[in-house]
Amino acid sequence: MPPFRLNPSWLLLGALLLLSGSWFFKIYEAQRLERIEQESAKTRQQLQETLALQKLWEAKGLEKKLETIRRLIPPPQRKRFLTRHRSLELQVEGMEGRRLNRLLSKLGSLPLRFQKLDITRHNDRYSMECRCKW
Repeated sequence: MPPFRLNPSWLLLGALLLLSGSWFFKIYEAQRLERIEQESAKTRQQLQETLALQKLWEAKGLEKKLETIRRLIPPPQRKRFLTRHRSLELQVEGMEGRRLNRLLSKLGSLPLRFQKLDITRHNDRYSMECRCKW
């Protein structure tokens, strides 16, 4: 029986297939690693934003700011103003439109989550009931 001989063209074809397969695998792995890095960078950025928002929503000086807002409302118009357990209950009656707008813009600039906001109009005066949490 004659010894087994390989055709050099077959050897060359096998080497080229092995080379091209490894090249495609290298490209695939590079893209996969790039995608993983992008996802981790996005997750890291979202985590930093979440931590920044948590610091903002803690708002340690918020009760002092609410106290200055309380002073904006004249006592006869202020029926209820309670701050407790990280919440605010506010009830105002007989307020002018301009003053109410100023009060709402001040409340809106604070990191509060409104649970209830009722505004009713009586002739040219307004009444407002508001519950917020932070």
